[in-house]
Amino acid sequence: MAANMTGAARERLFNSAQPPFTNIEGIMGLEAGLRTGLPYFSVNKWSAPALLGQTFQGGSPTQEYMRNFTASFAPLPPEALGGNQDIYSMYCSAMGLGENLVYSSLLEPTDTPDLMARAVKALNVPRQKGGETVRFEQRESPGPAVAEDSGDDTADESEEPAGVSLEARTAQRCEAECAKPPVYWHRINNDVVQANHAKRAPGVFYGIEFPWNADLLQEYGPRWLTRAFHKAGTLPKNNKVTRLTVERKIKVDAGNNAGKFLFDVEYMRKADHLHTQLFAKIPFAFEGSTLTDRLSSSVNKQPMDLYELNTYRVMEAWLPVKTPHFYYGDISNETTNFILITERIPFAEICGRREGSLKPYEIEGPYEKCKDWMLRGQPKEYYLLTFEMQARIAGAHKSGQLGPEEFLTQHGLSQPRPERANLAAWGVNPHGSTGMAAAVAVKKLEAALRFMSQPAKTLFPAYVAEDSFQQKFVNTMLKYQAYLAEITYFKESDPDYVAMGHMNLNMDNAYFWRDEGGRLDCGLLDWGGFSATSLPHKLYWELNCAEFEDIRANLDEYIAAFIEMYERHGGPRLDHGTVRTGIVMTAFQNLFFMVESVPNCLRQCPEKEWASIQDRHDPRVSGNVGGKSTLRTTLQALNNGVRIIAELGGDEVMEEWIQRFWVGVLQQEPKSSEVIGGR
Repeated sequence: MAANMTGAARERLFNSAQPPFTNIEGIMGLEAGLRTGLPYFSVNKWSAPALLGQTFQGGSPTQEYMRNFTASFAPLPPEALGGNQDIYSMYCSAMGLGENLVYSSLLEPTDTPDLMARAVKALNVPRQKGGETVRFEQRESPGPAVAEDSGDDTADESEEPAGVSLEARTAQRCEAECAKPPVYWHRINNDVVQANHAKRAPGVFYGIEFPWNADLLQEYGPRWLTRAFHKAGTLPKNNKVTRLTVERKIKVDAGNNAGKFLFDVEYMRKADHLHTQLFAKIPFAFEGSTLTDRLSSSVNKQPMDLYELNTYRVMEAWLPVKTPHFYYGDISNETTNFILITERIPFAEICGRREGSLKPYEIEGPYEKCKDWMLRGQPKEYYLLTFEMQARIAGAHKSGQLGPEEFLTQHGLSQPRPERANLAAWGVNPHGSTGMAAAVAVKKLEAALRFMSQPAKTLFPAYVAEDSFQQKFVNTMLKYQAYLAEITYFKESDPDYVAMGHMNLNMDNAYFWRDEGGRLDCGLLDWGGFSATSLPHKLYWELNCAEFEDIRANLDEYIAAFIEMYERHGGPRLDHGTVRTGIVMTAFQNLFFMVESVPNCLRQCPEKEWASIQDRHDPRVSGNVGGKSTLRTTLQALNNGVRIIAELGGDEVMEEWIQRFWVGVLQQEPKSSEVIGGR
């Protein structure tokens, strides 16, 4: 029907909160629904910008009803809750009405392990038709949503082949994982995390329960770890873990998205390919200062954690960069708990900075986000190297080294995109704003300006208090919001500029060493969100925590180096100006994200404290507050975004993009001041 529509009716439909989906998208949704085992479900496609614009602002009965209707998969941000915004959720909570009612009543209370069999059992109630009893039959299932559990926590008597390298073992393991049916993630909301975060549940990959914090790992012990490593194919069947000791003295509290800890193991049989010092990544605790961070990572950023686990599970052997060796990882779609276990990087300075030079191949650091002054060399050397790593990965994707697109799509590492010519499918709207309502955006921008020019004024340039800058700042960010879908189209629609890559390659997500000749090299870690997306987007997220002076001095050299290395490793030749514009556009996106995080800054460091903070090195803002680097990261990225507008002509880049791309390439009229300003 949608394909045959024309004119205004077609435009309204494609720009609605529920635009049509393609046949491929529909089939993928159907397959995902069948995997749940539910007796009925629907396949829908939602447009986030349209949904936000139609439901999250305004207080009409229709908008409030739609907010309640969509809250289960598009929850309101924490700062929007209260009053009538979430009255239905409060009513459900008070009345004891929970989520997953169909699943709980028809599927959950059963001893049938396979989800498709559960659905058949639930539906297999005798029904009369023409005097005959109608029964449902189970046909061949595409595979269980959770892998079957077969025990396997002891060592057998088999002989382990000698002389097999770690690389060969890893390739064999990845090939076995790639042969398994893909695992699909079913989106969850805040209520699911709140209800199930303390629940033990099997993982989606290996089908066994798993620990998600240090105390639980100690409780599960060597027997569970043996079983887990056997299932992951990282420990030979004739070997087992005999001892497990959690490291309690060294705390790992860097990062914004997850908790971490270290532990040591011993094996029944020692082997060169087995590491005894290991690292675990786990979700933040759903409590205290990390409660909102847990919701952010488990709900707002889902399925970021699944992507990271999948990257290690199926891609470790094919990545063209070094990364810590994978031992086990799994996640529960029911609880959002997860665990990732890898080898521990032997950082030379994990207990404190060492004076003098390190020996060849000793690992520097660990370095922290937004603290480039810690680097043992010039920042430019380090960023040129990480840009090269990004180019290697992207080039490997384009040359097919990471696998065919069908395989990457099945495993969630690449997503199908609308046809480039179908602007409506991308949410492009020549006659209206495709971002946040201007009135709402202005309130957030004004709050950020007040924060930067008053309590936090010592951390930002003095010009943030000037009317001329504030007007430029607000106008630029309102244009960004008005053209939000169109900017996404610009960044994501040209396949030459879309490739696999690391989503957050700051200095804390790489580990560095030098060889005998002093040449710098590195490996990468933290693969959350690893997938095929805009390359300029990734490049800015590589720089958003850098020192602005370095960005200003070296941005064009970084871009040129990336373009050259991307082409050398198998990618097409990119246009320098297009990449640079995409980077600046991403800076606006990152800046607005930080604008929305200003209230959290004042929660992490109360306003009364700011008067005595003289610079960014004050431990109240530079340290890992509450066990995470969120405050420091917000301040640094906010500062960089502001200075890109004021000192790199970001406002001019926005206007040039409108004229060259929106008007020149797409042949559209600039959006009016009424559309941009919401008047």
